[in-house]
Amino acid sequence: MFGKRFREERERQGLTRKQVAEKMGVTKQAVYYWENEQKKISLENADLLAKALGITMEIGCSNQNLRESVFD
Repeated sequence: MFGKRFREERERQGLTRKQVAEKMGVTKQAVYYWENEQKKISLENADLLAKALGITMEIGCSNQNLRESVFD
C-alpha cells in the first residue's frame, strides 16, 4: 500500500522515477523497488521520498488524500 500511494502521487505530479531519485540521491531502480514493494524502504528514505514529493510521511502512510501536500 505504501509504495502504491507514493507511485500514484509521483505520477499525479508528472514526475519520473529518475527525477524523484535525483531529488533523493538514490537510483531510479531503488524508487522502482519501493513503489512496487519489492524491497523495504528505510524510515530515512521514506522521509526523503515524502519530501521529494512535497508531502508528509503521515499522509503517505495513512488513508488521507495524498494531494493534501505540506504546502497547502
